Amino acid sequence: MDDFNFDDDVFISKAERQMPEQEPYEAKQEPHGWFHEFDSYETLMQERHGPNQLKSAIEHDYLYKRYDKALAGALKFIELTRAKQSKVSSTREMSEIAIHCALRLGRLDLAEQLVDEKQASFETGSLLLEARVYALCGRPGDALAALVRYHALRKLDYNAWHLLARIVQDTKSDNSMRNHVAKLAIQRAIRIMTSSHWPLHIDHVKRRYERELVQLEALASQVQDSDPCKFIAWAKAGPITQERTAQVGLEVFACEDIEFIYQQTAKYYGESAAVSVEDEEEDNSTEIRNPRDL
Repeated sequence: MDDFNFDDDVFISKAERQMPEQEPYEAKQEPHGWFHEFDSYETLMQERHGPNQLKSAIEHDYLYKRYDKALAGALKFIELTRAKQSKVSSTREMSEIAIHCALRLGRLDLAEQLVDEKQASFETGSLLLEARVYALCGRPGDALAALVRYHALRKLDYNAWHLLARIVQDTKSDNSMRNHVAKLAIQRAIRIMTSSHWPLHIDHVKRRYERELVQLEALASQVQDSDPCKFIAWAKAGPITQERTAQVGLEVFACEDIEFIYQQTAKYYGESAAVSVEDEEEDNSTEIRNPRDL
């Protein structure tokens, strides 16, 4: 019988059981971030998890718009890493944070310097940032070169063609060829945008689509005396050389980058166009805009 000597609690009915009272849960608040607590940059960067702690502190400052403080931390991170006084060797991500901070603070000279010195990258975000900074700093040739490298990775980004149009249009040249190229790029941006699949049944996506299409069409109407087919005809007439680009006011751009624009657009223009709008809509059907990114 001892085998059946259960505690009486086992037979207490469900209704009679009482759960112990618990204190209401309150999430721990860390308004300042524990990662801001360290003695010095030099000491922290030598610790095993020090670089990650400093990175968290810098990102926290950036999130709360303390751009001066975030920039100071990022520059110190870069300095110590380059001096091999750190547990890490890569500065690319921190350089990009510093560039964003410099742009927020209106320090274009520093942003330009950081882009020139940052580690080479073939990540799309890094290349697009490089193109934007060079465009802002009056270096259209370098901006277009970065954008061409970006295009090699993301061929169907209409915003990149929009940026390309502005880069070419802002070039200090009185020759109308830049207008032809700018109009070509804008039309390419519109064509990619309108032939891609957008979930327009979602309100905020539809609003963005309509807003950006209006902006592109307005920009296209502002480019005067422009005919994309004239650029296509010029590029088709012979090898694109420094001499020929100088004759039409495009000498600030590398010949291979002008060639890239021609190769990417020639099949869509003129009587010999190899790709119709309908064909491109089918080709771009896999380019689905994620609502979370819009």
